[in-house]
Amino acid sequence: MTEKAELLAPAGDFDSLVAAVQNGADAVYFGGNMFNARRQAQNFDYNDMERAVKYAHLYNVKVYITFNILIKEREIATAIEFLHILDDLKVDGIIVQDIGLIVLIKELFPHIPIHASTQMTIHNLEGVLALQDMGISRVILAREVTLDEIEYIKSNSQVDLEVFIHGALCVSYSGQCLMSSMIGGRSGNRGMCAQPCRLPYEVVDINDNTIRSKNYLLSPKDLCTYDFLYDIIDAGISSLKIEGRMKRPEYVAVITKVYRQLIDTAIPLSRHRQDLLQIFNRGGFTSGYYFGTKNCDMMCHEKPNNWGVFMGTVISSSRDSVTIKLERTLSVGDGIEFWIHNGDSFGQTVDKIYIDRNLKNRAQSGQTISLGTSRYIAPGTKVYKTSSIDQLEAVRKTFRTPYASRKIGVDMLAYFKIGTYPHLTIVDEDGIKVDVKGDELVERAINSPLSLQEAKTQLARLGDTPFLAHNIKVQLDDNVFMAKSELNRLRRKAIDKLIKKRIEFFEMVDKKKVKDRKINLIGEQYEPNIKSKLSTKPKLMLYTSELNLDKDVIDNIDGICFCPTDWTNIHTKDIVLQVERYKKYNKVVRIALPRVIRKGDVDFIRSLDFDIWHIFDEYQGGNIGTIRLLQDMGIDNIVGDFSFNITNSYTLQMLRELGLQSAILSPELTIDELNDIIRRNILDCEVIVHGRLPLMLMEFCPFGRNGKSCNMCTIDRGVFLKDRMGIHFPIIKIKMARCYSQILNSVILFTAHELDEIAKLDVKYIGIYDVYNDGDLEMITKLYRYKLDNLGKPHPQYIEDIIQNIISRGYTKGHFFRGVS
Repeated sequence: MTEKAELLAPAGDFDSLVAAVQNGADAVYFGGNMFNARRQAQNFDYNDMERAVKYAHLYNVKVYITFNILIKEREIATAIEFLHILDDLKVDGIIVQDIGLIVLIKELFPHIPIHASTQMTIHNLEGVLALQDMGISRVILAREVTLDEIEYIKSNSQVDLEVFIHGALCVSYSGQCLMSSMIGGRSGNRGMCAQPCRLPYEVVDINDNTIRSKNYLLSPKDLCTYDFLYDIIDAGISSLKIEGRMKRPEYVAVITKVYRQLIDTAIPLSRHRQDLLQIFNRGGFTSGYYFGTKNCDMMCHEKPNNWGVFMGTVISSSRDSVTIKLERTLSVGDGIEFWIHNGDSFGQTVDKIYIDRNLKNRAQSGQTISLGTSRYIAPGTKVYKTSSIDQLEAVRKTFRTPYASRKIGVDMLAYFKIGTYPHLTIVDEDGIKVDVKGDELVERAINSPLSLQEAKTQLARLGDTPFLAHNIKVQLDDNVFMAKSELNRLRRKAIDKLIKKRIEFFEMVDKKKVKDRKINLIGEQYEPNIKSKLSTKPKLMLYTSELNLDKDVIDNIDGICFCPTDWTNIHTKDIVLQVERYKKYNKVVRIALPRVIRKGDVDFIRSLDFDIWHIFDEYQGGNIGTIRLLQDMGIDNIVGDFSFNITNSYTLQMLRELGLQSAILSPELTIDELNDIIRRNILDCEVIVHGRLPLMLMEFCPFGRNGKSCNMCTIDRGVFLKDRMGIHFPIIKIKMARCYSQILNSVILFTAHELDEIAKLDVKYIGIYDVYNDGDLEMITKLYRYKLDNLGKPHPQYIEDIIQNIISRGYTKGHFFRGVS
């Protein structure tokens, strides 16, 4: 095993913070009331944050603040103010999703460590190296990265790596999910995810009118690495992260305590596995992606919330009671749930237990009991224990006060000399020392002198403090008199001083304050010049997975972005011929790499024919690692994909510094928000105005439950994800060395009838996103071509007919006019 890894625990409120610290966390992470990806948690206001940081630092527990959402242009000033607050609080690191925020932190607060959030979707060595070169202290890897990939990344980089070891999983690559945003206007990139993945779906194939699978198809079980934690540590991970800022303090306490014990002793215990299951699970646990994609056991298909543990089966029932044969202990106060056969469930708290008509507080495994119910429960119904009163009461004791469980050892040395002030020295286990003197001179006793044992006993009464006395030495004259109240004051004075000194000792040091640079930074260096609207109108870019386009389509567009869905079927000669054909028509030709490129994909890309990397005018990448990969291959004409989630000009600033020539702005912005960015002279920008936008990008394959080899996969057009409202979302596969599933929106983004307003944006291209080959491409391109060429003019009836035809089939304006929460 390598050096001891940090155990990092979540805190959604102060009680959870105390639970984490008291149960052994080395570090905690939490968010303020703004700018964090769990905006629906209670979170911390300024006073709570100040109290929390000081409390954690008292125990030498590091504090990382989640600043892990996208920042809009008009929020920059507020974001900077919040950064100043965090700097004043002396936090130990800031977790960041928005790469524009990196610019601000590095310029204003270069002493504060930056942690790249898992929302950055960093999943390969190239991405880690790029962030390492930018001065990032830690990279939180995508949950999809395997142990083998972690070992490869760590052996070829120096930056600290962090991974999740327990808790809820997202089915989509984090940072690449727009489903909640596009369906309900609540953005996961802004901390307001509505979790549509936890709803029931069907996978339907309209080609043969079959249902391939159904139920909670996108709802993963919770991750649990208890049985292979040391494999993760040995892979070189610096920080082991528990997910759970939306969970209650008892959950945080249990999970932290169990993993603390395992890290410290390397001895797994079956009772600890049971503790993990009892506090929260969704049909058991999954090992996630650490050993690859295991489609058959990763999802919890029956129900998306807590299962608890199986307790027994109803063997008989009446209108208001049931008889159950127990398979585990049950106590009054436990929570139970009956699983009704039709998929319904019914929960209650156990208030009475009867065994042979005798009232009991507890029943053991193997016993038959009777319980009262408020509804009829059929025999054969399974019963689960969803909460254990014994577990909850036991774990609550660990954080019933802020100093309940975790004690800091101290040695004490006291001097009581007649005619002098009493003196007490305390040295803690970290070598931090304090000296204090009493306020009253030590007197000679007339009667009842202070004994050595009495002095030690009084000094040892540390009570509800963070300290525990290991050794107490007292030197006192004969016949010393000291009131117990004076001894208590002396002890409290020393303890208060030690608390303060410990907090100061473990706070970040050697900070170089640069607050006075704020005005210069925002007003001069990084406040880009406002540029006037160019006289030229936007050009029309077509994003397509097919290069063999009809001449009528080619005539309507200015550029083509080839977005292959199956890279394994790329034929260089055919591509070269098509690209040369388009160039003869004076069209800009671009190729887009997948948004996720894992190690196997990187090797695949490097093996492709030389001509692929020289025939195109531009190359589109959607991840920091992709930029580095392209640059390693000598390519510098790079365009940033919408997957960079660009919502402010500082992100453009960073992308320009990384070498990009232009970028597609986030589809989650309104026209006004887009204009806030575009009007600053940073990079050429693009916006997508038409097409089925990708909602999720998944490593998980919704078709893999049958266990068949991927070589036998028959998924093609016509396969949809159907929700409970009957709405169909197309699913496509992205194939390279690996295979990824992409869920597209159920309706197309359509803005041709609003193009007069959108075209006022000073963008280089507006984009038609037709990767799904959806509909009559000649008609669509003809419509947008006409609207672009006749901005502000009435359109003829045939154009109106096209518009109404599309509207009648269902559409969305995206976020151009509504924005996101």
